[in-house]
Amino acid sequence: LLQSWAKDTDPDPADVEGDVQELKKCRNVIDEADTFNIFRTSAEGFSGVKEKVGICRDMIASSHSFAEDCNGTIDSFLGVWDVRTAMDKILEMCRLVSLGKMMQQIAEEIMKLVRANIAVMRAAKDRIKSIDLVPDSIEDAVESVKDKLDDMKDFGKKMKFWEK
Repeated sequence: LLQSWAKDTDPDPADVEGDVQELKKCRNVIDEADTFNIFRTSAEGFSGVKEKVGICRDMIASSHSFAEDCNGTIDSFLGVWDVRTAMDKILEMCRLVSLGKMMQQIAEEIMKLVRANIAVMRAAKDRIKSIDLVPDSIEDAVESVKDKLDDMKDFGKKMKFWEK
């Protein structure tokens, strides 16, 4: 905000691209983790999510304080006008327009960060759900034993003809 109506307390444009890239890396690490490391990488991913949620919270708080500042400007604009204050009030209204655009840009950046956070959490959830904790060879052996037990049960029914 280089305009003459800007204040030192006005926000700088938000840029979360670096944060989004960090979360993409976390998601990729989770996606590529083997069975033994998935829980560790997921925990690290959630740690990154927690940090980025804090950034979102700070950006929302910043937007809230600027919205309150805008309300004060609008209230003063509706107040008494005179020649001395007219120019200041017009500059303040120009500042409001600029702040409105800035708040929209901040909201869009927050959404990017929220979506990246969700992507990491989904990746961890999906990856953990996909873990096959019982190797196929054990599953096959258990299935084979079950089949043999079922056959034995049927064998017992077949043997009943001796009882007659």
